[in-house]
Amino acid sequence: WVNAGFSAGTPRYRYATNGTPTSYDSSRTNLNDNKPHTVCWTHSTGGTLKVYVDGFLTNTFSSVMYNTTYTAIDTLGAGYNDADVFVGKMAEAMVYNSVLSEQDVRDLHYRASNTWF
Repeated sequence: WVNAGFSAGTPRYRYATNGTPTSYDSSRTNLNDNKPHTVCWTHSTGGTLKVYVDGFLTNTFSSVMYNTTYTAIDTLGAGYNDADVFVGKMAEAMVYNSVLSEQDVRDLHYRASNTWF
């Protein structure tokens, strides 16, 4: 299963294979600053997981092998533990069937940030 959420304000991606979850956090801490942010996780079938915050790459993990048998996202904005639940407003969620490039992520952030008040 996949869980995309937050832990103590830090973007967290949890991925489980064979029932064993592993957490992958952004290196940027605490986005609980009452400002809008964009967060993007990309996960390739080759095992590379990347975390982007506000259009910039904040962490890369390798050997996070993608299990093609279990491809559904179980939760978005909720955490594995009750303490990890996202509290705030989520304006837009997108899921793609391919891995976005770094430029794609920056372009999405730029478009989103130009619509914020």
